[in-house]
Amino acid sequence: MNLLLIVFSFMSSMFVSGLMIRKQQRKIRIIVSALLINTVIIGGTVSLIYSLDHEMQSFGVGLEKAFMPLIAIPVLTWLNAVLLPFVPIKISPENR
Repeated sequence: MNLLLIVFSFMSSMFVSGLMIRKQQRKIRIIVSALLINTVIIGGTVSLIYSLDHEMQSFGVGLEKAFMPLIAIPVLTWLNAVLLPFVPIKISPENR
């Protein structure tokens, strides 16, 4: 489930970054938006899972598995920044 969450967060942040780069936004703004998207998706899901699992709250069982996706946030943002130049940009004739 953690891998699915990480892949979903990465794909959604790459999609939004691809849309932003086509509108000729600055790269730093795109990277910050990818960081925010990854943080909201992964952080919200981890906090939801933690609040629903009472055994994890009481005894700490499985705590490291629940918080493992939080480590992936900076890695996903870095991958997004590295892969961003490879996004194909179609420039329409009116934007030339």
